[in-house]
Amino acid sequence: MTTKLPKAELAIMGGSGFAKLVGLTNRVIIPREALIGPFGLPSGHIEIGKFRGKKVAFLCRHGDGHIFNPTYINYRANVWALKMLGIKKCYCISACGSLTNDIKLGVLTVPHQLIDKTKLRIRSFFEIAVHASMAQPFCESSRQEIITAINIAELPHIDHAKYVTIEGPSYSTQAESEDFIFRNFHIVGMTTSPEAHLLREAGICAAYITMPTDYDAGLGEHEAVTATMVAKVFGLNVKKVKKVLRHLIVNATTPPCQCHRSLDHALHSDIEKIPDNELRILEILRRLM
Repeated sequence: MTTKLPKAELAIMGGSGFAKLVGLTNRVIIPREALIGPFGLPSGHIEIGKFRGKKVAFLCRHGDGHIFNPTYINYRANVWALKMLGIKKCYCISACGSLTNDIKLGVLTVPHQLIDKTKLRIRSFFEIAVHASMAQPFCESSRQEIITAINIAELPHIDHAKYVTIEGPSYSTQAESEDFIFRNFHIVGMTTSPEAHLLREAGICAAYITMPTDYDAGLGEHEAVTATMVAKVFGLNVKKVKKVLRHLIVNATTPPCQCHRSLDHALHSDIEKIPDNELRILEILRRLM
């Protein structure tokens, strides 16, 4: 007999330095084993509860105890699990490095564009030819909700930034970082690709709150980044994000955007020749849009 899982429409995806959603009440913990799907197990359990009266789900992308480095996160299983729980919108929280002196440490940044420099990751649910649009990689309505919440919290922020995702788990070399700076990228991290691509394929509205924790190696006047250095900045950043979430979650809406229609014109394969397992994934995602 299949256990009926609780549902929610809003999710928070936590990351480095933000491994739990403090203030979640009436919480139900769904073990990762109950969330297994066609792409395996998600990183960890998902919690669903009430945050200041608003129903919300929380998943930490790195798993319980931060056990998965960015390359080994099962991004497809994470997003699939959220979709199966009925999630329509996901606010994602991520640490990042700054590629410009204009983005100071601790200044929350809301990226508007994405560059994928990863090498080892699968960024689609499909092997068949499905081509979702990523011209605007983040839901603009959700981005504006984040920016509004940051303004209400009266925190300094950057509301446009190009985010480049690297494979990791090591930080950039100085030459790599200098190349990113030359190309006018603004922040660098390790998890937004393929996560954002999969959220778009799944028809989930998604936008990111990024927390600059260090200046990248290409900004030569700063000390080279280390994990210890990054950890020291987490505390200040997390306090700011918590303040933003108090406004963001309560005021979250289902905006009249087009994210949920991501698969409407994306299929290029002959429907008659699609393997059954791929067709089932396509049908499930379309049905839940």
